[in-house]
Amino acid sequence: MNVDHANATERVLSSVKSIADARITLFLHDTIPLDYPEYQTPESVRKFGKLLDRTRRYADTVLCNSDVSKRDISRHMSPKGNVPPIHVAHLGVEVNFFPNGNNSTLPKGVERPFFVVLGTIEPRKNIGFLLALWNELVDEQPIAEVPHLVICGRRGWMSEQVFSELDNSPLRGRCLHEFNDLEDEEIAGLLQSAAGFLFPSHAEGFGLPPVEAAAMGTPVLCNDLPVLREVLGEFPVYASVTDSYAWKKNILDLANRDSKRATHEVSDREFLRPPTWEEHFNVVLKLT
Repeated sequence: MNVDHANATERVLSSVKSIADARITLFLHDTIPLDYPEYQTPESVRKFGKLLDRTRRYADTVLCNSDVSKRDISRHMSPKGNVPPIHVAHLGVEVNFFPNGNNSTLPKGVERPFFVVLGTIEPRKNIGFLLALWNELVDEQPIAEVPHLVICGRRGWMSEQVFSELDNSPLRGRCLHEFNDLEDEEIAGLLQSAAGFLFPSHAEGFGLPPVEAAAMGTPVLCNDLPVLREVLGEFPVYASVTDSYAWKKNILDLANRDSKRATHEVSDREFLRPPTWEEHFNVVLKLT
């Protein structure tokens, strides 16, 4: 059983299959490199295509994290021959997954109301969309009234323009903040105090960051992706990233609600019941 994409080489898989009665189960997280190659490096697209082909030829069972991923995997495998059985096991999320989860200390310069985006800064995550929104918000109202945007995540690939905007924005340090290496307890403090979690991603196989945020009771505003509706249900506010007006309106509404929450004018947050690891392994262990 291999739950990562590493080590699933031709040599390893063929060697295991040469053993009598050996069975192979591989976990595929998504088919994003093939469906959205414009967000990936050419090398990662090539490697994933070969991995998917090896999985089809050698795996007795395929695990994946969502119904959306299952359909995508089958769609790519079917034209090339028989497709092994594919089973969905949603990833588990522990409610108390952050150490010192009651930590409310905020990084220097961050003021409420603020919004958090969490993940590697790379093209698929669509951080440039949020930067453009914040530039529009500053053009439309005094900067002192604009909520803060807090970007948490290491810098990735193929995003030089976004990196340049982050480095040179006049909003940086005022209502725009970037943190590349925060500890878990610092992330927990930000999520617990945020007016909302923003997730304008173009594509996901599951969407772990917004599930974690929702499990902590943080309101979620996200792109309207089928997989997010599958995993998060009606918890988030959904808005297409083609509709910047809807995003700005919802951001300001959430910021206003956060201000009322701070003065106890509205009730406390709602919490999502996330998928559990027990549910995950109830699926996985029945296959072994």
